[in-house]
Amino acid sequence: MPTPLYLDYRRAFGFSEIVLTLIYASYVLGNLTALFVFGRLSDQICRRAVTLSALGLAVVSTVLFGFAESTAWLFGARILSMGVRFSGELDA
Repeated sequence: MPTPLYLDYRRAFGFSEIVLTLIYASYVLGNLTALFVFGRLSDQICRRAVTLSALGLAVVSTVLFGFAESTAWLFGARILSMGVRFSGELDA
């Protein structure tokens, strides 16, 4: 998670504290979506495939954070960042 970088992103893109809060909150949207989609999917196919898919989403999220050019990129990256956490939940 690039949480320490959000203040740098805020200075670079000039968004308000409310937008910063919404970026943090968008993680919940991604996590809930992942629980509903991947949870059921892991029952139908194997957990390994779902875990690898979640890790792939985590890589995409990291790339989006790294090349972010606007706050929209940050929202998308934050929603996709659920991949790392969700893959850990599946393995538990």
